[in-house]
Amino acid sequence: MGGYNGQRRQNSVEKYNYTENQWSLIAPMNVERSDASATTLQGKIYITGGFNGHNCLNSCEVYDPECNQWTLIEPMRHRRSGVSCIAYHECIYVIGGFNGMSRMCNGEKYNPVTKTWSQVPDMYNPRSNFAIEVIDDMIFAIGGFNGVTTIYHVECYDEKTDEWYEATDMNIYRSALS
Repeated sequence: MGGYNGQRRQNSVEKYNYTENQWSLIAPMNVERSDASATTLQGKIYITGGFNGHNCLNSCEVYDPECNQWTLIEPMRHRRSGVSCIAYHECIYVIGGFNGMSRMCNGEKYNPVTKTWSQVPDMYNPRSNFAIEVIDDMIFAIGGFNGVTTIYHVECYDEKTDEWYEATDMNIYRSALS
């Protein structure tokens, strides 16, 4: 989905058919973007933020494979490139990233039923280009870049308490990781 070909940002999207071992183009996104983050929820693909070659983006889109169509959804409150997003408790959580001036520690979540964004508490550490995963029903933000250096910090968000907690740091500094 999207990306950078060495000359410009892309809006093209390819899908992989593992039974035929082939890639094919599907409907293009509405916005050219690299450095975005995508996740799936209820059989649809959501892509958030990114960079269009000039600006960090707050635009988001959802892909419906039933009709092979991308639809722009309500934009995020903040522009984010190098962002991480993940589906968690029937919402799309978008955390951290780079707004064009600094790395961010804030986050927001999208509710596809109400089609609205709401703020989530700030992480302890601002970061972009980090890994995100749900483990033991909590969102973990792992490593990344804080604007000065690669970091090895790990923290987790618990929706029940609506708080971030520090977790055990990694042994190695890592950015742009999965």
